[in-house]
Amino acid sequence: MKRTLITIFAVLWIASNVFAAEGPQPSPRLKDLSGIEGHWTCSGTTFEFMGVPAHKSAATMDITWDLDKFWLHVYYTESKTSENPAPVSFRSFWTWDARETKFVATAVDNYGGRLAETSAGWIGDKLTLAGDLHIGEQTIPLHEIWTKIGPSKIMHTGEGEVGGKWTKLDEEICTR
Repeated sequence: MKRTLITIFAVLWIASNVFAAEGPQPSPRLKDLSGIEGHWTCSGTTFEFMGVPAHKSAATMDITWDLDKFWLHVYYTESKTSENPAPVSFRSFWTWDARETKFVATAVDNYGGRLAETSAGWIGDKLTLAGDLHIGEQTIPLHEIWTKIGPSKIMHTGEGEVGGKWTKLDEEICTR
């Protein structure tokens, strides 16, 4: 028993020294997400959804690498206007999950919602994240489609399955 414990501690000590020397490294697959970092100004339309009337929207979005470049951090904040008196704000983190062999994203918002999504990555100029939005007592299947229009322009389209039918929830163009 004593010999087994000594062996376990020795292996753990060696492993901890290897990680301490090199530390874990972000997946090379995260480079696929490069190019969308930066400060973005967005404008578009939010369509009627969950009692919120349709309205024009304006927002800022900051996308940066975070937590030793393991996560892409998306920080999105709509502007409060007379048309949009209860603007949405969310924080999202994206990374590569080697076990699932997919990009994964998780988000929380100022309405108490939380979102878990996955994506195969960019297919041409489109990246689609798909998952479930949990808000209040509801769970809504969601698609977020990011389309590169150029090096300084991207379009975001949100779609949700409402009443068994896929519905466009919002669409906006962001520029930097």
